[in-house]
Order: sequence, then structure tokens, then C-alpha cells
Amino acid sequence: MMYAVGRFTRIHDGGKVCHRRNAFSFLATSPFTISNWEPGVVGHVNSIAFESGDCSSAYLGGSFRRVHGKSARNIVKVNTTTGAGAGDGRALTE
Repeated sequence: MMYAVGRFTRIHDGGKVCHRRNAFSFLATSPFTISNWEPGVVGHVNSIAFESGDCSSAYLGGSFRRVHGKSARNIVKVNTTTGAGAGDGRALTE
């Protein structure tokens, strides 16, 4: 799986338009299908990072205030399957 972040609300996949807010994932091999992963970030995402050898969660960093419908400010750990905040879903820093 590959992950992309930035500032967007739509991804064009051939003739199909997928709605995603500022983060999405897709298959790393052909046909590069966009996955259902949607953390729904309200704000700009600058970066994504993973712990070494563990891709079950990702850290998103940027200038945002909500992720997956919950309050999160600027850095948050999210589940790479559901998009939900890992743990209690609160931001790592305020």
C-alpha cells in the first residue's frame, strides 16, 4: 500500500472520482486502485510517517483540527486500516 497526503478533496482514478480529504492510500502495484482508507483530515497534511517495520498505524503531521470526526491538532496517530485515531483518538500534542 502507498499513502499520499497534501491539500485536496478529490482524486481522479481513470474516469472515476474518489472523494478524500487530504490523505488517501492506493495499491502499490498495477492497477494502483485507490483504497477505502479515509482518515477525513480537516486541514492541510504536510507529512506521513510510520514506525519502523509497523505499518498498522501512521503519524500525520500538518495544520489540521479534526481527523476521522474527532478533535486532533497538527499531529495524530491514525489506524491505516480504518483511518480512526489510534488509542483514544486525541492529538499527540496540543
